Amino acid sequence: DRIVLGIMSGVTGVSIYQVGTRIPEITEKLTTQLQPTLAPVAAELHKEKDTERLKWILFRSSRITAFVTTGIFVIFLLLSKQILYIWLNVTGEKPNQIATIMLVSVYIFVLFKSTSAQFLLMAGKHKVLAITAIIESIANITLSIILIKLMGVIGVAIGTLIPNIII
Repeated sequence: DRIVLGIMSGVTGVSIYQVGTRIPEITEKLTTQLQPTLAPVAAELHKEKDTERLKWILFRSSRITAFVTTGIFVIFLLLSKQILYIWLNVTGEKPNQIATIMLVSVYIFVLFKSTSAQFLLMAGKHKVLAITAIIESIANITLSIILIKLMGVIGVAIGTLIPNIII
């Protein structure tokens, strides 16, 4: 996103986007702390072909992730404008709009992809994950280029959100 912005709108667009994505990036870091611990467990259970325990752990970890992510998402969504003002002294509407759009994108990513991706990776589904990532990246870049011309910096955030929702 920042590369597309840098090429198409210059430093100003990158600056606005950078400020707007700070809260969503923190949200992602806070809510994906559990995922790295799942990988070895998933690999071991897959190796042992213990699909019942694998399903149970996937379901439980997804529920925990959903609970934590939803709480953090709601708090940051409701307070993003105030947080941006207190933390970075930002009062503009565009950074707040970007924060909102990207918070939704991060929420969807963490809820539907982050936990299951760890299990798929450890279950040998590298190709599926790689193909999905490539498709999402191409769609993200294409939409960002199209939407930046129509909507400016906000278009890049929407260009990230749409493929994330679809994939």
